[in-house]
Amino acid sequence: MVKRQNKDSAGRHINQGKNGCPAKATRIGPSTAYEYCSERLSPFGGLFGLVKFMDVVRFKEIFDRFYKPPSRTPELGHYNMVYGIIMLLFIGFNRIWHFMYIRIDPMLCSIFNVVKLPYVTTYWRYVDSLGINQGRSLLDVMSALRERVWQLCGISYRSIHINIDTTVETIYGKQQGGRKGHNTKNRGKEGLRPVRIPKDEGSKGEKIQLELLEDGRYKHRIFVTSLRGKPHVVIEEYDKRADCENLIGEAKREGLEAIPSAKFASNYAYFQLVMLAYNIWRSFKMIAEHSQTELAEQEKQPECSLKGTMDNTIRIARLKLLFLAAKIRSHSGTNTVKYSQHDGRAAGFSDFWRISISSAAK
Repeated sequence: MVKRQNKDSAGRHINQGKNGCPAKATRIGPSTAYEYCSERLSPFGGLFGLVKFMDVVRFKEIFDRFYKPPSRTPELGHYNMVYGIIMLLFIGFNRIWHFMYIRIDPMLCSIFNVVKLPYVTTYWRYVDSLGINQGRSLLDVMSALRERVWQLCGISYRSIHINIDTTVETIYGKQQGGRKGHNTKNRGKEGLRPVRIPKDEGSKGEKIQLELLEDGRYKHRIFVTSLRGKPHVVIEEYDKRADCENLIGEAKREGLEAIPSAKFASNYAYFQLVMLAYNIWRSFKMIAEHSQTELAEQEKQPECSLKGTMDNTIRIARLKLLFLAAKIRSHSGTNTVKYSQHDGRAAGFSDFWRISISSAAK
């Protein structure tokens, strides 16, 4: 059976490359020839976008205003030391020792204008010199950064509700009161979100101690929220938005589980650095999503690969926004970053930079 459809209703593939050059199939085998090139190559081409993001939000201005440096002054300066640790966490390495793997990366070295980054011990000594004052000042840096990003994206909230923790009991089959919602272990499955949950009575024949009070037979569901109202109304509204467990788990994977020191104060400051890098990632995704929305409204262009970035986890966003192969070329005293014209992400990046810079100019 043949189905007919209007030829204009079907979506058409449009090359995201700027010059419209179609890609040709190639073949690589054991006998393929290989050679070297004189240009410097980097797998972290997306760091160029981070540099532009930092310039758009005026991060150095925010840092110099709120950061309280320790007494020890490093040769590269406090900003470059903190910026380097943020770069390490932004790439995905969550331990100070991982600097040894990226010391000679061309993109990172070009950003800091050095031939190679300092030794790992240099960053370790700086983290070890941080304390409570530096950790608290980083909270002020994050607050100012968040305000700036919301301003660029046109976001303003009259009130913000804070939610902590949730309890879900997955159910199978059709049971009364079960519905789909936030479920960390079984995505998409229905579950119960009771205010109190009956305790297991134990196996048959096992002696159990009877509870004196009726409430002792239940384990209670506890969460913290700033919402006000009747309990069942607050719980219903909370269940629609609760996603804090996913965010906490993501932040742990980004470096919160890596305890670098035996000093409480140094760990406190390092954890604030991890959260700063984590919030920069979320702000970076937010600006990228906002730029694509503005581009679609202004130029009526089709959606590119950066669409929907805000809903992606950081692990997926790295594939879109960071791991972009780049070639750094020096000619006539000018450095140029080149990307593949066959990679659709590169075209999305150019639009992201252009829209972001124009938004900052406003």
